Amino acid sequence: MRPINVIRWISGAVAAGLFAVMAVVFLTLFDQSLLLPQKSLAPYSEQDLLLFAQALGPDLGFYRAIVLYVDSSFILAFVVWVFASHAGRGPLVWGAVFAMLPAVADFTENFMILARMGISPLFNVAPDMLLASPSPTYYVTLVKFALFLVSIVAVLRLARRAS
Repeated sequence: MRPINVIRWISGAVAAGLFAVMAVVFLTLFDQSLLLPQKSLAPYSEQDLLLFAQALGPDLGFYRAIVLYVDSSFILAFVVWVFASHAGRGPLVWGAVFAMLPAVADFTENFMILARMGISPLFNVAPDMLLASPSPTYYVTLVKFALFLVSIVAVLRLARRAS
């Protein structure tokens, strides 16, 4: 087996595993996960993010750790999987594009959410400035979902063409 195939399989398994861990954590450990604004594609306001932060209460630090570390690790594994899936099957430039765009959108969304919830490691937005409805974060979330979908479809098309 070629080394790139090993990398592709390992990174894909790690990405799927981390995604499953995040799903289990959000659905079982956080009673307030039903308040998570991104639970549907419906628009949410800036105030919804604040309400979610307040509802988390003492679990707010754990939520921040999940977003910063587990989600970031998932994104890294996803990027490696997409890029490795393109290596040897298609133009590497498309592999880089399909890998990096969803990562940039996800990191942007994570830091926008954390800043609006008042727990960002970089900066926080004052609560009196959070008046937008729908939140600008909502549009970043939609773009992120679309980019993830495009990346996954691109990988599946390459896999189908290669077999």
